Amino acid sequence: MTAYIAKEYQDQVLESVKAYFQACHEFTNASTAFYVTTERLWDKGQTYNSLSSFAPDMPYFCLRVPTGGGKTWLASKSVTLVNKHFLKVSQSVVLWLVPSKTIREQTITALKNKQHPYSSALREAGEVTVMDIEEAKSITRSTLLTSTVVIVATRQAFQVEEEESRKVYQNNGALMHHFEHLTEEQMILDKIMDSTSL
Repeated sequence: MTAYIAKEYQDQVLESVKAYFQACHEFTNASTAFYVTTERLWDKGQTYNSLSSFAPDMPYFCLRVPTGGGKTWLASKSVTLVNKHFLKVSQSVVLWLVPSKTIREQTITALKNKQHPYSSALREAGEVTVMDIEEAKSITRSTLLTSTVVIVATRQAFQVEEEESRKVYQNNGALMHHFEHLTEEQMILDKIMDSTSL
């Protein structure tokens, strides 16, 4: 495997992601953290445009990278940043959305291939399990407790209008053990989420 050599702008992108996550903990407000981070990076604070479907304290951002600029490699590197600097955990679950089935297959193949630079970058997060939606339907608790799980899917897989995609929402008894011992608050949230996905 040839070592991947990051370009200067890619290092800058990753540093800005890390800075934003650190600011989220510093200010405990995604909007303030975004404004302060952009001010620190570019001497001009930018307004944070919240998304109505996100919790107010859930940070999000969009990185603009040119075509061929290494977006998949940057995303792979960012998993470690999310775990370490935002979530402050050893393992997490990542939903990696791609625009088409072809790109989904290419992404899964690259992320699973330990000789590929994307996989190498992703594995900086520690033990990683890469899977598609079908594989995720039978994920075990031990997998979730021992590795960062990356589920690669198309956005279309979650659109209820698509007949093929409705399978994502089917009941699956194999996953029930993940919902044992939920707190009262988690059960209420689960009911809310269930009613909004119909």
